[in-house]
Amino acid sequence: MFLNTVFTDVVDGALVARKIGNHHKPSGYIQRIKDDYGISEAGALNANYIVLRLPLNVRSVFLEWLERTQPIHKDRVLSRIRSARDGELSDSRYGRRMRGEGEMAEQIGRTFKAFAKKYGLDRKLPPLDFSAFRPPRASSGQMNLF
Repeated sequence: MFLNTVFTDVVDGALVARKIGNHHKPSGYIQRIKDDYGISEAGALNANYIVLRLPLNVRSVFLEWLERTQPIHKDRVLSRIRSARDGELSDSRYGRRMRGEGEMAEQIGRTFKAFAKKYGLDRKLPPLDFSAFRPPRASSGQMNLF
């Protein structure tokens, strides 16, 4: 199991990032996350996702890596990204940068939601309890940033 329950009183969820749609096995990604990383067993109550983003300098690094390691699949991968990003490789607009836009993005969302529910990863997190929080205090007054 990848995750261990180190903090027994911490309630959390799991974030699945860099998602590109896969028509052949839509359940495979969340199933793998659940099985390989043990997020349910580690206590995660929910799971969420981010559609792959390629902002600024990340784009050139990703495109170079894709050309070098997956030249046969490059066009297909870029097409999938664009289909989930309204024809672009990235979108910095609030509300769209994490979820994408268009039919592929909607399909990813519906599929992820269905399988999160199937694997019990669609529960709401309880309200945050700040009652035990105490800000750290330096004995000498102002604390150092580094």
